[in-house]
Amino acid sequence: MFSLKFRLLNQFGASEILASPNEIEVYFPYESSDALMKRMSRGDVRILNDVKGEFEVDVSDFELQGMPIGEKQNISVKVISTGKTRHAIFQKCLNVRAVDVDGSLRKVVER
Repeated sequence: MFSLKFRLLNQFGASEILASPNEIEVYFPYESSDALMKRMSRGDVRILNDVKGEFEVDVSDFELQGMPIGEKQNISVKVISTGKTRHAIFQKCLNVRAVDVDGSLRKVVER
C-alpha cells in the first residue's frame, strides 16, 4: 500500500479550506472501468490539514495493478459538504509504469 498527498488550491494559488467536508471522493484512471474511486467514508482518504486543504489517499498494490500504464494522467477529486460540492482536477500528476520484479511485470507509481 502507498499513500498520495494532495493540496487543494484556488484559482489564485492559495490553499483552499476543506471546511470539514462530509465526503471526499478521489477518482483514479482504471483499465476495467471508468475510474477507481476512493472515499473518505471508507477510510481511504484522510484529511491532513483542513485549513491548508491537505489530504491523503491510500491505494493498495492490488488496485495499482488495474491502473493504466502512462505518464501525465489526471486525478479528479470531489469534495462534498452540506449543500455544496466542489470539483478539482489534478492535471498530469499520475505516472504509472511497469517494472520487472523477480521475472514478472508489476506496475508502480513514479514520483
